[in-house]
Amino acid sequence: MAVGEEGLCSINISDPRNPEEICFYSTLGWISDVSVADDFAYMADEKEGGLRIADISDPDNSFEVGFLDTPEPVENLELVGTHVYITDDNGFRVIDVSDPENPSQVGFVIRRAMISRLLETTLIYPVICMAVC
Repeated sequence: MAVGEEGLCSINISDPRNPEEICFYSTLGWISDVSVADDFAYMADEKEGGLRIADISDPDNSFEVGFLDTPEPVENLELVGTHVYITDDNGFRVIDVSDPENPSQVGFVIRRAMISRLLETTLIYPVICMAVC
């Protein structure tokens, strides 16, 4: 769970009536969104700007393994396969995270108004809608 300036918090919900915090990972920025897959947490940094990637395989010893700086703060993200789709004040970015230690931008749409043109031609409708609808 993204908890703003405090970073990332993991909650054990195996007993839904008694959820409990099991670990906490503090970051330098303001985490506005997070997506988790396998042993990695992909975090949107709304303060420093960028995509932060943490190895969370050992919840008590999580650590940052990758970072991609963006010109603007990242507001939202969605992980689909080996790509993270992010929105910031400049538009929509596609980040290749096949190597979590070296994320790289592979696509960019400059303004949000242009994103709506992608709605009928791609499989990323839920991500775009989350950012602009």
